[in-house]
Amino acid sequence: FEPLHANVELLQHSLCLNPGLQEHLELHTIALTDGNKKDCRMSFRDDNAGNGVLLCGNQSNGELGISQRNVHETSIGRLDDFLRPGQHIDLIKIDVEGNELAVLRSGELLFEGGRGHRPPLRIISEYAPKLIHELGEIPVEYLKFLSSKGYTLYHIERNVEAWDKPANDADSSLTKSKTKILHNEFESFTVKHWDAILTIDAILS
Repeated sequence: FEPLHANVELLQHSLCLNPGLQEHLELHTIALTDGNKKDCRMSFRDDNAGNGVLLCGNQSNGELGISQRNVHETSIGRLDDFLRPGQHIDLIKIDVEGNELAVLRSGELLFEGGRGHRPPLRIISEYAPKLIHELGEIPVEYLKFLSSKGYTLYHIERNVEAWDKPANDADSSLTKSKTKILHNEFESFTVKHWDAILTIDAILS
């Protein structure tokens, strides 16, 4: 799922260059979210055209300096509407600039086992408390949602020094450490990392 026009063009170009991938990939050019939202749009900064955030109605993400040319309307949908009956999903990778909970909530049938589904075995996502707060949501509710669905949560500390190293380098691992987040630590963990952009690995227990 990719609603940003520039990213869609890049993905389509990549598929043209790699025709063998086309049978394994379905590209949906919409944004996933929950609820009955209207007047939805994607906004992004001049310095990062691929880093878009979904805003609906009077919603704002608190950023300044976003001009109209950096905003475009988008269609929205629910994850449940795109799943075939009985379809199983092993992995969800999600990074939507603070809208992660809204996306997962749009998969109610997926998480509750409706239409023959089973919950995804693993969810890897971004967790940015400040971004979530700026969208009018409570950050810790995202961690609580995952936990309530039976997931054990881990914080993956990224090894940023390895990003530019060759894959065969001894220190090329992108994971520096992986630490379990206990349920009674959700609040303190969120406060501690309020301004950070983290990676959360949720594994179905």
